[in-house]
Amino acid sequence: MPATDMYLSGEYLEKNQEWHVGDAPFKAAQVRAILERNGLNPRSFAEVGCGAGAILTELAKLYPDVPFVGYDISPQAHKLSKERETGQVKFYLGDFLTTDQSYECLLCMDVFEHIPDYMGFLAKLRDRGQVTIFHIPLEVNLVSILRRNMIESRKTVGHLHYFNRDTALATLRDCGYEIVDDFYTESFRRLPRPSLKNKFTGLVYKTVFARSKDLAVKLFGDCSLIVLARPAGPRPS
Repeated sequence: MPATDMYLSGEYLEKNQEWHVGDAPFKAAQVRAILERNGLNPRSFAEVGCGAGAILTELAKLYPDVPFVGYDISPQAHKLSKERETGQVKFYLGDFLTTDQSYECLLCMDVFEHIPDYMGFLAKLRDRGQVTIFHIPLEVNLVSILRRNMIESRKTVGHLHYFNRDTALATLRDCGYEIVDDFYTESFRRLPRPSLKNKFTGLVYKTVFARSKDLAVKLFGDCSLIVLARPAGPRPS
């Protein structure tokens, strides 16, 4: 079955019934943080692979005078996003790369790990935004390898490619991007730890993370990477 079928057939929605809406406030806050760190205030945003549209509706609260548009190929995601549409935020069903639109800021939040030809996708996307913000799950870590978590994420959320910080940034550079800024988004801090075992694990992680973020992420995962990038030089051949 082609990899895109799960997003067209309804299989993805069946396995992820809220389409990760609960993560939207956290992710929107990371977008604002990396823009503010770099003194940027874009006047137009587009999200490629916007899912249910919740990240854009959260960002619209933070930037009330800025227009937002979202694109997604999934009919099920589009139906969910249309329920959130306002005069400020518009959603479109289809492949953004088939349009001729460009924006000051593109968002690509947990997207290219799903795409079979992810490097081709990134190269085509490169010149469509003055800057692009990526949010990338970091699934190559010791715990994930030992527990075979990557196979589970392939089944449930359709991840076809897996990254650590080094390979994620190298991929973007190879596709013609200049890395302006990046930092870990510390999802482990908002995970529930109801049991004594989980509380202990969380304490160990936070202790290691405080000493060495890179080491903690390489060992335990539970972080993603947010990257601010812009086109660098000629388009790669």
